Amino acid sequence: MFYIARLFGNRTKSVGAIGLATALMLSACMTTEPASSPATGANLTSNAQPTIDALMAAGTERAARGEFMTAAALFRSAHEASPDASEPLIALGNALSAANAHRDAATAYEKASKVTNARAEAFRGLGNARILLGNYDAARQNFLEAVERAPDDWRNYLGLGVAYDMLGLGDSAQLAYRQGLEIDPENADLRLNFGLSLALTDQVDLALRHLGVLVSKEQASPQARQTLAFAYTLSGEEETARQWLAVDMDVAEIDRAIASFQAIGDIEDPVRRARAMNTTNLSLTE
Repeated sequence: MFYIARLFGNRTKSVGAIGLATALMLSACMTTEPASSPATGANLTSNAQPTIDALMAAGTERAARGEFMTAAALFRSAHEASPDASEPLIALGNALSAANAHRDAATAYEKASKVTNARAEAFRGLGNARILLGNYDAARQNFLEAVERAPDDWRNYLGLGVAYDMLGLGDSAQLAYRQGLEIDPENADLRLNFGLSLALTDQVDLALRHLGVLVSKEQASPQARQTLAFAYTLSGEEETARQWLAVDMDVAEIDRAIASFQAIGDIEDPVRRARAMNTTNLSLTE
């Protein structure tokens, strides 16, 4: 379970899950913030502005209510009214991602990435969509573009780390997470991904220390506890792993989790190991 960025202010989504069937982000996560007001955006024509503003506002409201396909239709209309603007395309991509229409979302983000002075959000959204489609190397390139445009945004490093992890490049992934943590030292998604990446690259003692800090916080998530349990399983401390899993799971679920963790630990190839964890689902919802 790795995390990417955030979508419409909802909790971070994960790519696969260690116990969260409905969470999508390697993070939030999923991709960007709510659509910004076109009044402050680029390339919106003045005579179309009232219509664009109304469509964008209506789409943002529908997205906030979870009506993502209705929101997508409104954002698509805004794009048609102002085809050179990036904001409607980014918002369209966000809505489609939230509706799990990742291929269509990638198309919207890709169009947004090709406008003049393309914003980091377009590249980050495209990277997130491509991760969900399994196109990890292209996603890596997209996140590097996002970092170049917005080097102070932690979300770009979160996605970049995920892409590197999925390519089996743990050292590069961990560097990306560290860079994100320099910007936002308390960010739980970055810390979780960093700890998981350390565990997957057999740096289990460091992973345990890092994840132990994360689960010591008052509002530690089930993902954090289950990632810590994964690290304990790799270290051979199965009983401790079971104690952490018992916070959120029944006995049968714990047995399945431990079996999955052990099987992943037996995988030697770093790409296969990371992707096996990425697709592990222990059917626990939050």
